[in-house]
Amino acid sequence: MVGVQIPRHDRSLPALLKQADEHTVALLESQTELGADHPRTLHAMQDLAWTQYELGRDELAKALWVAVLEKHRTIRDHPDTLHTMGHPDTLRTMRNLASTYHELGQLQKAEELHIVALEKQREVLGENHPDTLWTMNNLASTYNQLHKFDLAESLALEVLQKQKEFLGDDHSDTLWTMGNLASTYHQHGQLKKAENLKVQGLEKQRTIPAEDHPNTLRTMDSLAWTYLKLGRLNAAEELGAVALEKQKKIMGEHHPDTLYTTGNLALMYQVQGQFDRAEGLYSAVLENWRRIFGGEHPHTRWVMRNLAAMYRSMDTLGDWQVKEK
Repeated sequence: MVGVQIPRHDRSLPALLKQADEHTVALLESQTELGADHPRTLHAMQDLAWTQYELGRDELAKALWVAVLEKHRTIRDHPDTLHTMGHPDTLRTMRNLASTYHELGQLQKAEELHIVALEKQREVLGENHPDTLWTMNNLASTYNQLHKFDLAESLALEVLQKQKEFLGDDHSDTLWTMGNLASTYHQHGQLKKAENLKVQGLEKQRTIPAEDHPNTLRTMDSLAWTYLKLGRLNAAEELGAVALEKQKKIMGEHHPDTLYTTGNLALMYQVQGQFDRAEGLYSAVLENWRRIFGGEHPHTRWVMRNLAAMYRSMDTLGDWQVKEK
């Protein structure tokens, strides 16, 4: 699957849905009372966009962030606003929109916008500001998905070194960068490097902040994925199953994190020839991804391709057809 750039959420699905409703009401009230171009209205749009992104509603998030950026471009001289195109809030919006393009598989747009945001952040905030480093990390992740491995690795290593120096080894940003760098190594076949980084990250996350924290569970799922590639099938299945059980309990069965892990566990069962178990998990994930993202989203297509490949391997494809683009 296309990797997530920003940690989407640490809250349950009902809590996110409730917050989305609250932000929608706040936005409508602000538009009515203050007008569409008022800074508080733009903040309300950003809040709603972020919650939609956390929910995996990337098209809605994209539309909101595009609208905010367009407002910033047209009202930069408004007497009540600080939001020029170089304002830190504007640059964060650019970065978040770029990350949404990444999640939607629009990688060229993601790369271009990340580069623009990064150049402005370096100028306005400085090379070592946490926001600058976070955008560098996201750009490295996009380079990885574009198969620009050397650029991805060098940028992620630079970010990791700076975060360790300025934020510390145990800071959440540092641990997230370790995970992204590990994913880069994983995708390009350097599995031992990937395993070592993921194990280091998991050991730290189990104590900081907690064993069952959502970030810890994401790392467990990621490490299980690397174990699968290393051929350690039992270790992969065991760790993936533990992560999934905890995510179901803490975040709910339909939470996007839970669905990511469910899809990965299905693939582990598929590789081991446990087709009945894999089919049940794939079908559940596919139904939810279609509902959340639609039929053409990269996450949905990933499950469709895997399920179709499994049916072919079972020689029972039947009427199942997936139109590959």
